[in-house]
Amino acid sequence: METHRGEKLRAFSFGGNLQTKVEAGDLICEFTSTAPIFKLEANPISASGVIADEIMDLLAEKKAILGLKEEELYSRVAKVEPYPLFLSCMVSLQKRAEGIPTALRREGYRKVTANLKRAIQIIQDTDGWDGRSPSLEELLSSTSTP
Repeated sequence: METHRGEKLRAFSFGGNLQTKVEAGDLICEFTSTAPIFKLEANPISASGVIADEIMDLLAEKKAILGLKEEELYSRVAKVEPYPLFLSCMVSLQKRAEGIPTALRREGYRKVTANLKRAIQIIQDTDGWDGRSPSLEELLSSTSTP
C-alpha cells in the first residue's frame, strides 16, 4: 500500500476482511485477519520476510505437486479461512525443514528454522495450539474449484 504522502507499506497476509470508508475526503482502509499479517521490511532477512518467502516457496511447491495452474491454486487458498491456512503453513514448513538432510543445512536453514520455532512457540503460548493441523497439501487437496 502507498499513502498519499508516498509512504509505502508492504505486508503478507493469509486473507482477511478489507473495510473502506471515506472520511473528510480521505479514503480510510482497515484490513483485519484472524491470522497474523507479516509486515515486510526493506531488510530481506527480517523474520517476517523470511517466513513469508518460505510460504511463497511452499505454495509454489504444492502447486507443482498437485499439478495446479496459478489461478486454481489461489482459488483453493481463498476457500480456506486465514487462521487454519496459517497453521497448515506452519506445520508444512516445519515438516519440510525437518526433511532436509543435516549435510545440506546451511545458514539460511538455521535462520528459517529459528524464526519458525519462535513463531510456533508464540502461537502455542498465546492460543494454546497443540501443534496439530492438516498440511497445506491436505488443505489444498480437500478444496476443489467448481
